[in-house]
Amino acid sequence: MTKTIQVRDVPDDVHRRLTVRAAEERRSLSELVRADMTEIARRPTMSEMLARLASRPAIAVPESSAHALEGSERWLRTRNNALLWPWRQVDPRCSASVLPRGVSVSPDAAQKG
Repeated sequence: MTKTIQVRDVPDDVHRRLTVRAAEERRSLSELVRADMTEIARRPTMSEMLARLASRPAIAVPESSAHALEGSERWLRTRNNALLWPWRQVDPRCSASVLPRGVSVSPDAAQKG
């Protein structure tokens, strides 16, 4: 058996946007809201999601989250520097911190440039 739900105090702009969206989809406002409510009801609640996560086996990871984030931030900085200043990747006068991994600059080469 179906039930009726009445929603009060819906702001005018929200009602107007929903009405426009329903018209664009060639549906009534009731059909649009019913479909959205059905989708919301199908989603797991927070307690259901936490129970589902707790039931899964733990996975051993090779590094901590902090180390993984630190490594990705370092990678992004190096990548962004290479995109913004590509000449710094090969110019020995530039800081070694932006040179690709494994590339080093000897002090003699930096002074000659």
